[in-house]
Amino acid sequence: SGGLLRMHLEDPTDPASARFESLPQFRALSGTLIQAIAEDRDGRLWLATSNGILRFDPNAGEIAEFGAADGAFDSDYQSAATVTLADGRIVFAATRGFTVFDPARINATPPPPPPLLTELRLWNRRIESRALDSTSPLLSPLHLADSLAIPAADARMLSLRFAALELLAPERLRYAYQLDGFDPDWIETTASERSATYTNLAPGQYRFRVKAGESDALAGAAISTLTIDILPPWWKTLWAQALFALAALTFLYAGYAWRIHGIQSNRRLLQRQVSERTTELSQAKQRAEEMLVNLRDTQFDLIQAEKMASLGSLVVGVAHELNTPLGVAITASSMLTDRTAWMQQHFESGDLKRGDLAAFLGTAREANVLVDRNLERAARLIDSFKQISVDNSSDQRRRFVLGDYLRSLLPSLEQLWKRRPITYELAVEEGLALESYPGALAQIVSNLIQNALMHAFAEDEPGSLRVAARTIEGDRIEISVSDNGRGISADALPHVFEPFYTTRRGRGGTGLGLHIVYNLVSVRLGGQIEVQSTPSGTRVVMRIPRVAKPS
Repeated sequence: SGGLLRMHLEDPTDPASARFESLPQFRALSGTLIQAIAEDRDGRLWLATSNGILRFDPNAGEIAEFGAADGAFDSDYQSAATVTLADGRIVFAATRGFTVFDPARINATPPPPPPLLTELRLWNRRIESRALDSTSPLLSPLHLADSLAIPAADARMLSLRFAALELLAPERLRYAYQLDGFDPDWIETTASERSATYTNLAPGQYRFRVKAGESDALAGAAISTLTIDILPPWWKTLWAQALFALAALTFLYAGYAWRIHGIQSNRRLLQRQVSERTTELSQAKQRAEEMLVNLRDTQFDLIQAEKMASLGSLVVGVAHELNTPLGVAITASSMLTDRTAWMQQHFESGDLKRGDLAAFLGTAREANVLVDRNLERAARLIDSFKQISVDNSSDQRRRFVLGDYLRSLLPSLEQLWKRRPITYELAVEEGLALESYPGALAQIVSNLIQNALMHAFAEDEPGSLRVAARTIEGDRIEISVSDNGRGISADALPHVFEPFYTTRRGRGGTGLGLHIVYNLVSVRLGGQIEVQSTPSGTRVVMRIPRVAKPS
């Protein structure tokens, strides 16, 4: 069904050498049922199918179809019902009778003549020739016309109908058309759809071509041609465009002359305004100097107001942070109170057991641990909040040598990492003397080291810390605390100085350490601080004046 196989014998005496191949000419006949096959004296195969009779020439590879219009049945042929008569005629049996024909007398159907253009429509209105309509663009009947000129406004919807003079079996014809300059390729259509429609054709020259033939002969069919000129509207013609260009040049020249006149008038006006503005500027300068003094006073007031607003925000954050440890401590204490009351009741009644006492002691021990741990955490949070306010009551400004002070400070901090594989290095310029606040500086270094121990290294991961200081230009010093840990992510780096921002929420981090450092550096010491971080380590750099301003 829908295919035919050809057999080749490599060795005529050996059936096992048979090889079969599919004939590609029959692939397009998918779904066609082959009922019977007969071979004529010229070696051509005649096939009775479910759609009529086919003739296949194995040498030329050509297929010809014969249907009801050629005298064959279009269906009902019986399986294997064929015979070749002595005179060469072939007989195919069908349900409704027999088909008898002489293959030598049957030729292929001649190709139809070139199709004719039968109708022109503009805006879906049939156009007659000039003989019937004086306003028609058709100078002669359409099937005799070689060319056609149509205004662009009328070509917004253009339709052409066509037909071929095939009287025997017109329904077997297929048509193909192409509008050169618009269609990239031929467009095929059936005998029932013999029309082509185009919309919004741009002005220009086109060539409409159409041809007709059966499916296997359409490629080489004769072609009919019609040249179509789409005329542009008057404002797109060459003379109109030249007129527009001349008008544009005239307008540009008038504009240029008006501009020159305006420039000269403005120049005279500006000269008068310059003298007036000079007087105004001198008066404005005096007013600006007065306003600058007022602005500085206002700026100081705004800074103080911003500090109070920030403190209010911190109070809300601290209250939120304190809620968890205090809630746990209260819960543990309440549980311990209930268990104590229960113990007292059983003790007074005399039915207290040894197991009850052991369970109570275990509960009391766990409750005490929870209360102590969470109250200690709450105390640390309260102490940190006190540090945020940068209270100077216990930190006096004095003169000290930075290297000596740090060498006495760092050993006291070693307990933070004494059970971990952490090393540290102190590299401070010798004789570097400051007149500043040593208490604030100690708090800064301590917080930075604790922050590095918490975030830069895992619990058992080895690492190193480095504290360095040197003199820089402008009677200032640079202090840096660096580590070789995992670094800070690019998403977290812009937020490290924000209060209560931490990447270890619920694991001991409060988010206050670096914010305290930022306040101490910028407010108490009058300097600047920045963080530099890569996947191989983090470096915090502070630049402060050698002599701090008194608080």
